[in-house]
Amino acid sequence: MPTKQETPEETKQSEIKESYRVVYSERVVRTFEVRAEDRDEIDECYPDELEVLSEDSEYVDSDREEIERFLSDSEDRERLDHHKAWKGSEQQHGERYSLKECDVENWQSITAEHDGALFDKCAFRHTKFEGLNFDTVEMIDCSFKSCRVLDCEGVEEREIDKPGSLWFSRSWQYARTSQKGKYVWIPVIIKKWVHYHTKHQEKPIGEYVSYIIENNSREVWDTPQFYKEPKRAAKKS
Repeated sequence: MPTKQETPEETKQSEIKESYRVVYSERVVRTFEVRAEDRDEIDECYPDELEVLSEDSEYVDSDREEIERFLSDSEDRERLDHHKAWKGSEQQHGERYSLKECDVENWQSITAEHDGALFDKCAFRHTKFEGLNFDTVEMIDCSFKSCRVLDCEGVEEREIDKPGSLWFSRSWQYARTSQKGKYVWIPVIIKKWVHYHTKHQEKPIGEYVSYIIENNSREVWDTPQFYKEPKRAAKKS
């Protein structure tokens, strides 16, 4: 692993183009020339319900509403190519994989190729960490939501509850005969419930729960809506 260290400020000198999602709001002015019996008929009908002679549309007042910094597949691949050179014998020609204030989302994979990378104030949402060595990665003030952690190093599993523990899930059921609905409490048997922690993150980077409900095995990579006791849960609702 390279000994070279960079601060977040140094990443601003990167020549790699960043990915942005730009959201615009556009208003359209539609002009119809129609034939009608009189003005009252126009007031009562939509233009396309009448005899349309011509139609014209003009977009006006385009407002930029939002700019989102995200990690595109093409940017990720380009950064990994530079990162590989940075870690290897061509270090002077490469560039460390560095992201700042970026969203990494939609089950995008962070793998062993990203070992040695720097993530500064990044938001990981529905991200898949697979084969990554977290001991080699710098993560500064990052956030994590619904992330998967698969076969990674530098990760500690902390048990939330033991296998065989009983919990309850609340489900809304509607009865056609009475045409009324009510909440029912369904028992849940925990098979595995853990948080994933690294040395450098106070909060967990991921959560995994496998369980049995109504004789079916299921799993989630998020905090489940389980309750320890139905009566206590009903008071909270």
